[in-house]
Amino acid sequence: MSTSRNTSYRARRRFAAAGSLCLTLLTAGVLAACADGPSAPATRSAPQAAQLAKSGANTESTALVGVVRDEPLAQDITVQETIGPEGGVLQIKEAGLKLEVPAGAVSAPTVFTATALAGSALAYDFGPSGTFPVALTVKQDLKGTSWNKHAASEIAAAYVRDLSSIDRANGSAAGDEMRPTDVDVRGSKLTFTVTHFSGYMVSTGRCFGWGGW
Repeated sequence: MSTSRNTSYRARRRFAAAGSLCLTLLTAGVLAACADGPSAPATRSAPQAAQLAKSGANTESTALVGVVRDEPLAQDITVQETIGPEGGVLQIKEAGLKLEVPAGAVSAPTVFTATALAGSALAYDFGPSGTFPVALTVKQDLKGTSWNKHAASEIAAAYVRDLSSIDRANGSAAGDEMRPTDVDVRGSKLTFTVTHFSGYMVSTGRCFGWGGW
């Protein structure tokens, strides 16, 4: 009877060890598969969210008023470019947009896409979705927009998680993260950096209490 129990115990030990080895190999395979290209955006932990709130950063969606085009885009405009580890540039000339991808943003040739949303909002959907190890630069030509109806310090770039929240006629939306911008008043151009994709729009963030902008 004792011998039977010992044999059963040893069998369970061998089964558990085999299961642990399979789990280790599976985890390693998943990590290896995710090593190339942008990674999925990280989810904020409770301590991270608390720290952001303590620092005054926005952690919830906030209503935004967008900077709008004088002449709305008649339809969505999408461009794509394969960019490798050496970096590159993607442009939508009709929308006045330029995306600069620096060296080291990706580890292998990657297809980047940008879609200028139809309508009046200066709103875009970028791909591939995920985060990047170095910041990418977005440049927007502000000529032919309502930007000069606002103080330059009020102009901001907003990350918009849900692009369906954008009112393409008047540019209002629910923003999830504000990005500081550099506004060239003389050249009527705006520049900001991003480390993750997907949707962004140009707005007047100061109107909604974004202190320090």
